[in-house]
Amino acid sequence: MPQVSFEELEREVVELCRTWEDRLRDRLLEVHGPERGRELFDRWAPRFPEPYRASTPVDLALLDIDHLERLAPGEGSFLVGVVNRDHDGEVLTRIRLYRLGERIQLSEVVPILEDLGLRVVEELPTHVHADGDDRFLHDFGVLGPDGRPLEVETAGRRVAEAIGAVWRGEAESDSLNRLVVTAGLDHRQVTILRAYRKYHHRVRALFTSEYKNQAFAENPGIAAKLVRLFELRFDPERPWDPEAAARLRDEILRDLDAVQSLDQDRILRTHLGLIEATVRTNAYREGADRLAFKFRSADVPEMPEPRPLYEIFVYAPEAEAIHLRAGKVARGGIRWSDRRQDFRDEILGLMKTQIVKNAVIVPTGAKGGFVLKAEPADPAERLAAARRGYARFMRGLLDLTDNLVDGKVVHPEGVRVHDEPDPYLVVAADKGTATFSDLANQIAAEYGFWLGDAFASGGSTGYDHKKLGITARGAWESVKRHFREIGTDPETTPITVVGIGDMSGDVFGNGMLLSDQICLVAAFDHRHIFLDPSPNPKVGYAERRRLFGLPGSSWDDYDRSKISPGGGVWPRTAKRIPVSPEARLALGLEEVEELTPSELIRAILRAPVDLLWNGGIGTFVKASTETHAEVGDRANDDVRVDARELRCRVVAEGGNLGFTQRARIEYALAGGRINADFIDNSAGVDCSDHEVNLKILLGLAVRRGLLSLEERNALLHEVEPDVVRHVLYDNFLQAQVLSQEAEGSAGRIQDYEDLMQALEAEGLLDRGLWALPTTEEMAERRRAGRGMVRPELAVLLAYAKRSLATALLASDLPDDPYLERDLREYFPPAVVERFPDLLREHPLRRELVATILANDVVNSMGITLVSRLRLETGAEAAEVVRAYRVARDVTDATSRWDAVEALVGVLEPAVVGTLMEGVDRLVEVVTRWELGHPGGSIGERVEAMREPFARLDAALPDLAPEPWRTQRERAVSRLAARGVPEEVARRHVYQPALVHAPNAIEVARATGRPVEDVLRAFLVLGRELRIDWLEDRLAGLPAGSRWDRWAKQAAEDDLLLVRRRIAELALSGAPRDAGPDEAVVRFLASRAQALGRYERFLARLASEGAVDLAAATVALRKIRTLLA
Repeated sequence: MPQVSFEELEREVVELCRTWEDRLRDRLLEVHGPERGRELFDRWAPRFPEPYRASTPVDLALLDIDHLERLAPGEGSFLVGVVNRDHDGEVLTRIRLYRLGERIQLSEVVPILEDLGLRVVEELPTHVHADGDDRFLHDFGVLGPDGRPLEVETAGRRVAEAIGAVWRGEAESDSLNRLVVTAGLDHRQVTILRAYRKYHHRVRALFTSEYKNQAFAENPGIAAKLVRLFELRFDPERPWDPEAAARLRDEILRDLDAVQSLDQDRILRTHLGLIEATVRTNAYREGADRLAFKFRSADVPEMPEPRPLYEIFVYAPEAEAIHLRAGKVARGGIRWSDRRQDFRDEILGLMKTQIVKNAVIVPTGAKGGFVLKAEPADPAERLAAARRGYARFMRGLLDLTDNLVDGKVVHPEGVRVHDEPDPYLVVAADKGTATFSDLANQIAAEYGFWLGDAFASGGSTGYDHKKLGITARGAWESVKRHFREIGTDPETTPITVVGIGDMSGDVFGNGMLLSDQICLVAAFDHRHIFLDPSPNPKVGYAERRRLFGLPGSSWDDYDRSKISPGGGVWPRTAKRIPVSPEARLALGLEEVEELTPSELIRAILRAPVDLLWNGGIGTFVKASTETHAEVGDRANDDVRVDARELRCRVVAEGGNLGFTQRARIEYALAGGRINADFIDNSAGVDCSDHEVNLKILLGLAVRRGLLSLEERNALLHEVEPDVVRHVLYDNFLQAQVLSQEAEGSAGRIQDYEDLMQALEAEGLLDRGLWALPTTEEMAERRRAGRGMVRPELAVLLAYAKRSLATALLASDLPDDPYLERDLREYFPPAVVERFPDLLREHPLRRELVATILANDVVNSMGITLVSRLRLETGAEAAEVVRAYRVARDVTDATSRWDAVEALVGVLEPAVVGTLMEGVDRLVEVVTRWELGHPGGSIGERVEAMREPFARLDAALPDLAPEPWRTQRERAVSRLAARGVPEEVARRHVYQPALVHAPNAIEVARATGRPVEDVLRAFLVLGRELRIDWLEDRLAGLPAGSRWDRWAKQAAEDDLLLVRRRIAELALSGAPRDAGPDEAVVRFLASRAQALGRYERFLARLASEGAVDLAAATVALRKIRTLLA
């Protein structure tokens, strides 16, 4: 027998006699000291049940006590411990979960463990109970993805932190979490990859999320290197080392080349591209509860068109958000989207619309939206969740946005910047966020953001769009013009209407109160369907007004006694809805007794009424050539109709995206009257931009102590009517220029084609995206004598403005002191009077001037003036605009246009159009002249020419020779008989002769003659040499191609020039006391032989009847012989 030491034997016997409690007490005293050790032992030892004591080693119990002790209400109510333990020869990793208050359900935690790649072998629960204090321990035995225990020393803490983060809602649980174990990443690093995956899934959902996760799981080394590259690029604690980043990138590319699966290569390579497309992130901002990436969109792999300039993706476990910007200075609303699967597609479509809508304001288009991943059923809780999601979104945006401090750009703290300074960020209300503007501005104040409460327009200190009814009133400008052009005044004559929306809504509710002549036959929203087959306009108007004032009203609140026989209100949840004979007649239906709600809505959309007013949300009309899938609004697939089925005469798009662009075009080609949503509802964004620019300007005054915040708010309220007038006039002008373009569209096809080609060359326009005709289709329209329809022209209108504003901003024209008056006209008079010196300090001064100029040129002179003159003369856009501005102010065109616009709604549209064209023609001719005679600033040119031009305008009727004057006076009488005021009529009839005014002014300076005498000589020469007759014939010639038009224009310019040269020779060669008539007679007498040949030529030309371009060219040559 072996020798056994007595001491050793004694120790073993003593140990065998010691209880589990004895050993626990000793270890606690050893680790924590006598006092703390006894305290812990007394608190916890009695609470452990017998099965726990029998199965748990003392050292493991110490770990449990430590965690149980740390459990506390709130974030500390759940803790995780990770250890390896050998039990009966089997080593398992023990995931020990500690919970305060209630037991953990297996269904809650097992998926979390499995998402980490862990295989759950067993679970041992323990209830650690005492009076009023229940604590639970759940002990899971697990194995890693390779079937072995985890390397707890390296992975244990990461696994514990990941489980805790998922449990607390700080991280999501999916199979990407396997990288915590296999790639050595912590849950924050995995979240970076997950956020990229989520974002790109919004860009292009080619593969499922699980398939992408598998690509990472099978290539953990590449996943880890991608995270390292991210950290190299963006961790501000690491010095930025482009060479190290390049080396790591090359290493990743070599690893990718070794990946066997093509799909996995594509997935991983895409994420490399996403990291490289990222220019900013808040991943290293302290305390951020969201992850935000700012992308340069053009660099994002597989990015569809249209590509924004920048986009910011904000990711949090309970919400996701996206903000798309078409330019550095951009604005647009933030919506709470219900399209969880494809909300970026929704926001992209809205941004596309916003780009063209924002042609009337400084910023280009932007749009943002967020989705809640789980929406509470309770309305109050749902709204609270939305506010939290919105707040996270706003903070995510501001995390990555530069600030302006004392006029200098300051980058956000904790953010490494890989792009240019970018301090302009504004947002606005949209669907679901109408009451959130104050919240956004509070957050902006927390960040000390330079825009203050101009960050989010609206709110308690901004302009309330619903109260002002501004969006609906803007759309009503389009409605009035549509109807007046078909002989109806919707404010004095009853019109039948069907609509999308309800009276609690801003655009629908305000819109249906803009005329007491509206006969609302039917309407629907997401809750109800309303039918009033034979509405009494007065009764309906009063009831709609009552509903509009009733908070939270719906169609179900409509007084049924006010509805005509056969009508009613039904919920959209109804199985079937009865259709009365009266309803069938109103909706133009065949014999049908009942319809489903969806069928009835489709019938409403197809109703034979005067007006379809869209004040709702969703896309309800597509082209017959489009599928519902192409529309991208699955929620309304069941109610959507084709444009060719519509029987309404006019469509007003107060809401966004109610029609697809192809639907608008299809409807317009069939004779329907429609513009586009971005034309009709632009007043909202226009009003918001005025508010922002006013707040920026007044903010300068506040910071300098010239104005208190309370005084600023009072001043904003005081000038509100000025802002509204300005905004509605913008809508009026856009509707007006579209009417003018549509009227003459067939004759301008080549001009539109030239413009589209120029816009494409600039990278602005994608014809396919906007369903615009191809070059071949445009040529076919020209051959067929067909023009472009209003929805097509609306797109060109917006892009022409955007292109022009960009070109002007790149020039020095916005810096011309003369144009400061445009800023004074933009801002309300009360503001300008108090703070005139601050206007030139406005941070967006140049952008404002460029935008104002671009809108003025296009609204006044049409879509193609600048592109035409650039093509014809080779001038730059800024040179054309400069010449236009001189021409506008020299001719006093603004007062001429104002006089004509005052007659809109009073005279026939055709008469108003003729009067407007007369002013436009004068301005264009003088613009062309000015382009050919550059020199001096705008102010100098206007100052030199305005006074003599005004003298000629006033004297013209007295200067005109007979029978020219008699003919004009007869024309004045004819216009007066059609209702044109005599002063306007006379100005219109005589103003064509003012095309000679610039030349007459120059000849007057050259000869020293009074300018009135010079113009008299011009007019006498027109009669004596029959140049007037030639000009009339030339004006009537068709211009089938660009070359025909240019040749015709050259001939017209030559006729103007030859008249000037002859007049100058005649006046300079005559005695000083000879009048203009005598000077002309003397000159012609001195050229009797050449004059005779010329007159015989004209006689032969007149006898042949027709004058073509060739004949006009020969005539010009004959006239020039008089100059020899």
